[in-house]
Amino acid sequence: MVCIARALRRSLHKAAVANEKLAAVRSGAILRITGRSWRVKIPNSEQSTESEIFMKIKMNAGLSAADLIQMAGVRLEGLTGGAAGAANFKGQFEVKLAVDISGSFEDEWRSGVVAQLVLRAGAAAHLLDSDGAVDIMAFNTKVTPWGSVKMATTDVAKWLKEKQQTIHWGGTAFAPILSACAPNLVSGVAVKASGLFAGLFGSRQESAPVSTRGSKGTVVFILTDGDSQDGSECSKLAESQKDAGIYYMFINVDQLARTAAQLSAKYDFIGHKHFPKLSQMSDEEVFDSLLSGELMQWMQKRLS
Repeated sequence: MVCIARALRRSLHKAAVANEKLAAVRSGAILRITGRSWRVKIPNSEQSTESEIFMKIKMNAGLSAADLIQMAGVRLEGLTGGAAGAANFKGQFEVKLAVDISGSFEDEWRSGVVAQLVLRAGAAAHLLDSDGAVDIMAFNTKVTPWGSVKMATTDVAKWLKEKQQTIHWGGTAFAPILSACAPNLVSGVAVKASGLFAGLFGSRQESAPVSTRGSKGTVVFILTDGDSQDGSECSKLAESQKDAGIYYMFINVDQLARTAAQLSAKYDFIGHKHFPKLSQMSDEEVFDSLLSGELMQWMQKRLS
């Protein structure tokens, strides 16, 4: 009887897995969300067959934007001594998010991992940004502005999926990000700028409109999976931005971004957290990296 019961349980389990996979093929959605692993079935547009991408992670993909904003709030309060302390930081900065669209990050994009990272960075940004919106840009060897998103009211996963259809995968370069976030400083030379992320996309001869957002400074979260191919230019730009009022936080998965690590070791306005494996990235660890002690110290100095 025991053997029959075990065989029945195995049979039922196999049937459940088969139904789960069938649903995924029909919807293209995540097969399984346990907080520990995802199974994703990705249609291949160039072939009639389909390929599977299996990624083990700790992030809980079932959390809503409201849940993530609450988690970010708990982290912020923990760093600032409670709700009263956290209130001093909320809405005081302009926050931008730069997302890697290099070819090596394609699997993470297609599996939905990048969307989950963006949601968490967006939750942290929602608390700090002066209007609760995030200016999102994609980058490989150049920067493409994607617009401003209200994380609390936007279906970010759907929005990213639409943007993903326009991606042209490329290499990885960090210098364009540094230039885009400080368009009036290029290798230490002050220039005029126009429009959002000017200096890369518009004439440097036109005057930029005065922004009232982020009067205390700018925080830039950078999600990447590899090293930059323009380290020397990054060093020059970083040196020119020591007093620019910008903090760069690199969230680095997979391959070590040595350029980011070196810049972080040298400058107190650049942070870097490396996750060699996706399976190491729990929600708590991601928020601890986004809202790091070093970032809090930098923001405290900007507020004082």
